[in-house]
Amino acid sequence: TVAALSYILDSPEEGERGKEWRVGSEVVRSAVEGFRTCASIAAHHQLGEVFDNIVISLCKFTTLLDSHEGQGALCAVLGSNKKMQLCVQTLFGLAHLHGNILREGWKNILDCIYKLFRARLLPEVMVQADDFLHPEGKVSLLPEEIQLTRNDSSILSSLAWLLSAGDASGPRPLSSREAELREEALKCVQECHLELFLSESKFLEERSLQELVKALVYAVQASGPSFEEDTAVLSLELLLTLCIHNKDRLGLVWPELSRLVSGLILTSSHHRLLERSVVGLIRLAVRLMGRGAVDRQQLMASLQTLHTLPPPTDTFTTSLRRQLTNGIAELIRTHACQLQSPADWLTVFSLLEYAGGMLPQLKPPATVGVETPDLGEVGVAAGDEKEGECEVFGRQVWVAEELAVLVQQPIASGLSNFNVVVEESLPVHDPESFFVCCETLAFLVRSECLVSQSNFCMCVHCLRSFAEVSSSPAANHFDQFHSLPLPSRTARPTPPGHAPHDQPSRDKSAWSYAATSLQLLDLMDSLYTRVLVVFGVGENGCHGDYFDRLWHEAWCPLLQGMARMCCDVRRSIRQAAITYLQRALLSHDLHYLSANHWEACFLEVFFPMLGRLLEGIPSCDMASLEEIRMRASNLLCKVYICQGHTRSHTQLSLCRCSSSACPAWPSSQSSLHCGWACWTSWRSSCTWSTQTSCVRLFPSR
Repeated sequence: TVAALSYILDSPEEGERGKEWRVGSEVVRSAVEGFRTCASIAAHHQLGEVFDNIVISLCKFTTLLDSHEGQGALCAVLGSNKKMQLCVQTLFGLAHLHGNILREGWKNILDCIYKLFRARLLPEVMVQADDFLHPEGKVSLLPEEIQLTRNDSSILSSLAWLLSAGDASGPRPLSSREAELREEALKCVQECHLELFLSESKFLEERSLQELVKALVYAVQASGPSFEEDTAVLSLELLLTLCIHNKDRLGLVWPELSRLVSGLILTSSHHRLLERSVVGLIRLAVRLMGRGAVDRQQLMASLQTLHTLPPPTDTFTTSLRRQLTNGIAELIRTHACQLQSPADWLTVFSLLEYAGGMLPQLKPPATVGVETPDLGEVGVAAGDEKEGECEVFGRQVWVAEELAVLVQQPIASGLSNFNVVVEESLPVHDPESFFVCCETLAFLVRSECLVSQSNFCMCVHCLRSFAEVSSSPAANHFDQFHSLPLPSRTARPTPPGHAPHDQPSRDKSAWSYAATSLQLLDLMDSLYTRVLVVFGVGENGCHGDYFDRLWHEAWCPLLQGMARMCCDVRRSIRQAAITYLQRALLSHDLHYLSANHWEACFLEVFFPMLGRLLEGIPSCDMASLEEIRMRASNLLCKVYICQGHTRSHTQLSLCRCSSSACPAWPSSQSSLHCGWACWTSWRSSCTWSTQTSCVRLFPSR
């Protein structure tokens, strides 16, 4: 029966040669109605192969799969051929009614949709995607092309257009007849309601949904001469939208999707496809986290592949980094209260540091220690020990060590007890991304309920990392000679459940590295004053081991961060930092510290800071440098005098600290001689006013 109906539609209809084919042709209408009847019978009896054959036959008669030279040719054919319009409407109508039985036919239907996409005939909702940079939050998937309309189709007007435009690569303006045919084609496609394929996909049976996902994945992964980046981007966005509409049964889709998106981020060389993969992965995390559709650990493990993104060295990589930055910021603002485990916070802070300009703390994709068997090639199953490698679409990538160890790694990675600098060499970073990351970090720190013992160390490390970036020579040069462009994005509406003040500021006119440095200092001070509350000192008693933890995980890193800012090249930052440092060291909270802790304070905070001040600050005048040296020496004496209950132990400790804090300082067999040598070196490089403020510490040899 299907073969007979196909023969009828394939035969030339009456009036095709010479005069226009009429809509009321009973033969064609009867043949199309026969296809509908056969499709209904096949769907009723669950004859999947028969239904697929009917769909494939109708795809052939739509002539959408035929080669058309340019989008105008397809619009002209579809707008003028009534039989083609009838077959197109019948094809998509059957797919809407009996989509549950579709299997192999999905591929042919998608091929027809791709043809309509190239002809710019798809509904607007299908060719728009979420974007973190666009002011409206949406971006068009259509290639940029200028459409012109021409009312006069005469030869003279065509010649005039060629002489004026002269660009053979640009689009040819439409004549009045072509515009009319295009409107007919658009009307035909609108009556098919193609957008329902996405919104009503939640009613599809599991097997049909899986076949649709496989067809979309195949289109994204196509390679060779048949690959078209625009089509792959459309397929990826359709797949992401399909997953969001089917979030209640995402387990059927997530394995294929996670392997696909992670593989694209790791291996894709196509700029637009890579950017949409990054945006799509973060978009899924924002929409699905906390809904129970996918395990949170699986989402966080997939996000770790974002550490492989290239540094912002050109226009594309800068845009890519800004997409990552704004996406992570939106994820934190929306779901920060749902991140509870140290592993989740490790991923978030590591991505925040990476987006802000630091080297990644994790080696992607760090899925070890998390149960993610469905990540396939992109991850390593839990239980694999130490460092290993895996294969992702033919490319080797390294995975991180045991996740339990990595939770503590950001605190110790790259840090020395005798150095207040987090990272000596900084990679290239994008200023706008850095400022957005700082605002996001400020949102976390100022939301008191979000900072806990599980993420305190990571938050402090992120603060110190951003302070290091804001103190770099490139930051000072930027503030002096550059200005930020106009805002590229407006603030989005307040998410449900969040107050308007939770939104970070998007006023780029107020962005500067100097202001950001002061903001980071204030955030350090805010965390410093909340240490006892966060760690629950009143609830956990006052035993010595607990305060050892407070010193190493909270007080010492924060004091080191303030001490590092005291060596900043900008005078205003140095003055503010030494003020914050003095207030912190003389606060009542530190009365819990023992003599050993104060010894560590001089060893890990004071002497590294004094050593950097001794070496000098580039581009800093001697008067300003002498001023900060005098204030530092005053603070050193105040702290030493105020800790009278530990002075006998600390005086000997200072001698040991001074010889250990800087390997370049002279040393001898006697620790007292070492301390005196340190003091002599410091005194010889300072003016008389600074020496008099320090003479109380070592009055005589």
